[in-house]
Amino acid sequence: MTQDSNKVTNTVPRRHHYVWRYYLEAWAVDGAVSVVRDQDVFATNPINLAVQKDFYRLSEMSSGDRQIIEEFIARTESEPHMRQLYMRFLDQFFMPSLFKKYFAEWGIEDLDAEKFIENMEIALEETYHSLIESDNIPHLDALRSGNLQFWNDDASATKFVSFLCHQHLRTKRIRDSVVEQFRQHSDPTFAVRLLPIMRAILSQKFARSICAERDLWDIRIITTNTDEVFITSDQPTRNLLSGEGHDHLCLFYPISPKSALLLEKVTNQRIFDNRTLLSCEEVMELNIDTLKHSHEQAFANSQEYLKSILDRAQKSHA
Repeated sequence: MTQDSNKVTNTVPRRHHYVWRYYLEAWAVDGAVSVVRDQDVFATNPINLAVQKDFYRLSEMSSGDRQIIEEFIARTESEPHMRQLYMRFLDQFFMPSLFKKYFAEWGIEDLDAEKFIENMEIALEETYHSLIESDNIPHLDALRSGNLQFWNDDASATKFVSFLCHQHLRTKRIRDSVVEQFRQHSDPTFAVRLLPIMRAILSQKFARSICAERDLWDIRIITTNTDEVFITSDQPTRNLLSGEGHDHLCLFYPISPKSALLLEKVTNQRIFDNRTLLSCEEVMELNIDTLKHSHEQAFANSQEYLKSILDRAQKSHA
């Protein structure tokens, strides 16, 4: 291994954001975002928000774990090119475990190689999410300026829907919820091992199910021109409809203090009567629900405004 490759493998990012930092920067004022955590309201740089050391680090998978994923792919995917894509995902996510298995079987001891494998475990899924986010910076910027033109292009629309699905499943709230469900019924470490590859596959499958009937789906930007602003949280996406499956979906995604995105099926009853401009009461109701659906943190562009939402949320429960 060369000196240059050592530099690369020894400098993998360890602080993993489970909510995109670039996304959160829209709520920054003078470089700081207002935060509520455990009823405490403060402001800090977005680099410190929704972040955890090695959050996306891969756990070692067994051959049995791989077989379970292979069987899931074969059972749930009929299109050969998508099976191939999911199998490539699996090959990549399984690679550190495979290397470890070979090293153990062959009795190989190589500190440089072991460090390389460790850094692969740490960086692989984090890099995967970073690439998806980088590809969607133009789409998010367009939405924040009120431009929906990219939605008319099939490739751009598909890429963006996949991005939204990944943003929904990549969070700490989703991970902790899945692990807790397995804790109650079986082995929670099973969920930890398989969740990284499963959320990659499921995000793609859910996005494809929507894009396969894209004529029935639309995106809408809702705005406010009042003193009320949209807040967001460490679970930035949520469904505004009850029920399961994509036929019962209206995905809500705040994109700035003054605007939010709705991804909705046109055959459903349209949220807010298909309006784009919301009232003070409607924005506040969304914000209280955003606070309720947060896992540990909610974010805004004003500490005072966050305190007012906390106060109103508490009164609504009184």
